[in-house]
Amino acid sequence: MGAPITLPIRVIVAAGDTFRHIVSDGLSQSREIVLAGEANDLSALYAVLDNVKAHLVLLDADHFGVATLDAVHQLGRIAPTCRILIVADDESDNLAMNALREGAHGHATKNAGLWEMLPRALRTVASGVTFISPRMAGHILDEIQSIRHSPGKPNPPLPSH
Repeated sequence: MGAPITLPIRVIVAAGDTFRHIVSDGLSQSREIVLAGEANDLSALYAVLDNVKAHLVLLDADHFGVATLDAVHQLGRIAPTCRILIVADDESDNLAMNALREGAHGHATKNAGLWEMLPRALRTVASGVTFISPRMAGHILDEIQSIRHSPGKPNPPLPSH
């Protein structure tokens, strides 16, 4: 399962001002998850990563839009041990799904339950386990089922144990 991590979990928050400040304020209440750095654009994020050791980056897909995909790719290249948790509104599900394909390690949906879900998501992703919000899990299942039931395509073999 997940690997043990050294506490506190060090997080870089890459987001627009409002969301970044809300998350920063929320993290200030925690002893096990601390803010290691903040960035509101990708060049600032890469600069923070050059100067700060972090377990993970919390990346706001709504703020970065399609540049989220490039950010995930670049983060995997320049900080391969740093995990990536994507947060996004419901309307950004396709972008978040593509970020997961690109190498993000988890996804949390911005909704009323985010603040209850976020500490668990951060701990899960930092420990090396993928975290998928229930909403995104439903989209992933729908995609798998549509691929499995596509006419003219053989069903992929099931993994053997």
